[in-house]
Amino acid sequence: MTDEAWLREVPDDRPTVAVFEGLTMYLTEEEGKRLIQRITGRFPSGQLLFDCCGSLGIRLQKCVPAVRNAGATLHWGLDDPYELESWHDGLTCLDTVRSVDIPGLEKMPASGRMSMKVMAHLPGFRAMGRILRYRF
Repeated sequence: MTDEAWLREVPDDRPTVAVFEGLTMYLTEEEGKRLIQRITGRFPSGQLLFDCCGSLGIRLQKCVPAVRNAGATLHWGLDDPYELESWHDGLTCLDTVRSVDIPGLEKMPASGRMSMKVMAHLPGFRAMGRILRYRF
């Protein structure tokens, strides 16, 4: 995703939706900024849809078994989704949904629902994960 060549292969003559799920937290902020600027600069209009971690999630990453067991390192935490609007003229945040507020949580196992309810009431923890949608 950080290699710029792949983007030249995508037709740029129509509105585009770019979905990058499970990616941003593995990028540095500068890599994320360049990716967003390349996409928004190439296409005439469109939307970006992606998830992100908050800075607390980055600091606590080794407490998450999936991250720890994979030996992965998370780099970029985003606390203010509106900050990205300054990265490209016309980039506008349309939706920001915290992980603790995602529809369908009632279908999670009881232990997961309880964890999400507790996190929803703790400052910092309630914004550890988000799903974002932008228009450009």
